[in-house]
Amino acid sequence: ILEDQSKILSNKNYRENKYARYEEEVRKDNDKFIRDEQMKQELLDKEQDEYLDRLSNTADTLGNMGRVIGQEITDHNVMLDEMSIEVDRTNSRIKNASAKVTELINKLNEKTSWCIIIVLVLVLVGLTVIVFN
Repeated sequence: ILEDQSKILSNKNYRENKYARYEEEVRKDNDKFIRDEQMKQELLDKEQDEYLDRLSNTADTLGNMGRVIGQEITDHNVMLDEMSIEVDRTNSRIKNASAKVTELINKLNEKTSWCIIIVLVLVLVGLTVIVFN
């Protein structure tokens, strides 16, 4: 009986040791899996952080470019407004000069007409003098 009990106990210890070894292997595999997954997650987190940093830098650069472009547009609008004022002044001067030239041409036309009339009258008088002498 003692021998049977001894066999049973040793068999029981063997099974317990066998299961304990399996449990230990499973625990080690699980621990390794968890460590590997944690490392993968940390690596993924690091890559995401780097990507987000680059994205943030790009967004900052675009923001700065947008501000510079906005300032350039504002400056150009001011220059266009100033140029528009100058164009209006120049247009007004051209209209005044054009009106003066038109007035001068009209006066010259009147004077030319009178000159022609006077010359023709003188020619008529000269011809009359020649014909009647």
